[in-house]
Amino acid sequence: MKICIASGYYPYIKGGAEYQSKIIALELVKLGFEVFFISIDNRNKKSVFIDDGIKVYHINFNLKLNKLVLYYEVFSIINKILKNEKPNYLYQRVLNSMSYHYARNSEKLGYKFSLHIADNYCLEFKELSFSRIIRQYFFKKIFREDFTLIVQTKLQKELLLSLGLNKGEQIYNMHKVNNIDVDCIARAKFFRNVKKIVWIGNARPVKQLELYLDLAKLFEENKEFEFHFFGEIYDDEYGRLLKNRVESSRNTYYHGVVDNEDINKFLYEEAFLTVNTSVSEGFSNVFIQSWINGVLVLSLNSNPDDIFENPQLGKCFDGKISNFKEYILSISNSSTNYTNYSYNAYMTSKDLFSIEKNLSKMVKLITK
Repeated sequence: MKICIASGYYPYIKGGAEYQSKIIALELVKLGFEVFFISIDNRNKKSVFIDDGIKVYHINFNLKLNKLVLYYEVFSIINKILKNEKPNYLYQRVLNSMSYHYARNSEKLGYKFSLHIADNYCLEFKELSFSRIIRQYFFKKIFREDFTLIVQTKLQKELLLSLGLNKGEQIYNMHKVNNIDVDCIARAKFFRNVKKIVWIGNARPVKQLELYLDLAKLFEENKEFEFHFFGEIYDDEYGRLLKNRVESSRNTYYHGVVDNEDINKFLYEEAFLTVNTSVSEGFSNVFIQSWINGVLVLSLNSNPDDIFENPQLGKCFDGKISNFKEYILSISNSSTNYTNYSYNAYMTSKDLFSIEKNLSKMVKLITK
């Protein structure tokens, strides 16, 4: 069986959805499926290449032009690839303007189509913008077609119901879970002279990195804590303001864009806590990566499937950034609580987010 994955190809394009797609692709190849990618982005020069035994079609496109012609220009290129490759199944990670084209052409080109919702934002139409009008137009058209829909969380199912759609298989994000001595490493982190608090993500406004920098500012006179963050800061007005703040800070350290392997290494060996300040998330890969490395998560807004009802995973602060400092000081004063919570976070992630458990659900969808 041949499977097309319509997603940016990791590591050329770095993001949670891209990383998840790569994990799924590699595991499907191990099971004997033939997999190829259609990856759309303007930052890569290659057109067709082989990586990790996977063929990747990389398509550069003009965003302004395609918005004007409702993405028919870029899909004409994709259509030729699909006609040539003849996949049995097409899996798209992220609902976007291309989803309608994939769904509409599935019967004609002879493939089954599954769409995996990657975040809550794509199911919300609140902002007043041309982009929102285009998204909403395609959203209404796509659900006239026959396809399988996959969601990450119960909230995403509820959002679909609010839009009049009673469909959606729920499959959690998946990660490799290593066998680690989480008790030993958590105890070592607790008794270090400096505790490192980490933020991970590309610095788009919706991620609210500035609030993390506000938090770091509160600890500037406290030498027990350092604030480290990873991801891309863009060269725009918002990004330049962030860079100026980092340069003037005495306790923040910016590591730039790094591979997930390096992120996992930092989380396991260095991170004391993870902070998330996003307006909203789907089921954040950063949460899962932190937990599988025994690191608690402090989330400003996101509480997927009410998972923070288990206090040993960390805490959701319901939008109150002012309460972060008290929690950080409290957890850093109890070695027993910290090590027990770290162990619980690791064991919970092992149960919920293992590749084996979640991939089997994906394979059932593909082969049914």
